[in-house]
Amino acid sequence: MNISLLTPEDVDTCIGLGWMMHKESALGQITFDVPKMKQIAHACLNHPDWICYVAKQGEATVGMVVGFVGQYWFSQERYAMDLALYVHPEFRGSSAAFRLLKEFTTWASQQNIRQIRCGETTRVNPEATAKLYKKMGFEIGGQIFVRPVH
Repeated sequence: MNISLLTPEDVDTCIGLGWMMHKESALGQITFDVPKMKQIAHACLNHPDWICYVAKQGEATVGMVVGFVGQYWFSQERYAMDLALYVHPEFRGSSAAFRLLKEFTTWASQQNIRQIRCGETTRVNPEATAKLYKKMGFEIGGQIFVRPVH
């Protein structure tokens, strides 16, 4: 398993992984917007506050993590946050998620931030996701509540 930065050649495959993540998640009823995904990929490739790592098994891209640096709403101080962490179902249980998260946290730690904030909002195997985050030194930092409107 190889972990590397996103390249322009990886973008379409990562959008495909994003589609898979979207379909199996609790957010599957929300529109999937390919142009928006391309904007995020562009940010990851060109903006220092955005990052994407991909996991490859041979030539196959089997996972990805997307993250960014932002500011707290009440402060000029910064945090890093994951936007997506996804591993293809056939490769869950491998080292992919751990290694992707490790690369992300290493990058994040070098960004002059106060915290790394990661979350699970997809409801795709939340117990395993929580176990991974705890293994990586994360603590529970809150909850998110959702109320559908439409």
